[in-house]
Amino acid sequence: MALETVREGDTKEKVVQLFGTPPHEIRSCSDPHNIFQGRCREVYWYYSFLERWEIYFDPDGKVLAKGHEASF
Repeated sequence: MALETVREGDTKEKVVQLFGTPPHEIRSCSDPHNIFQGRCREVYWYYSFLERWEIYFDPDGKVLAKGHEASF
C-alpha cells in the first residue's frame, strides 16, 4: 500500500509517484482543533471503495502527517 511508504517530509511529487496517480481530491487543510499548530495548508485525498487515504502538507509542500479511514 502506497500510504505505508509515504514519510514525513516527502514532497507532493513523491506522494503522487508513490500512489501512481494524482489525488482524487485536493482541499485546504481544516484543522479545527489546531493539531498542526497552523502548519497544515493542504490535504490530498485518495479514495477506494469504502476507504480514504489523507496526506497532509505543510506550507512548503512537504508531508506533515497521513491518515486512513475505512467505511466513512
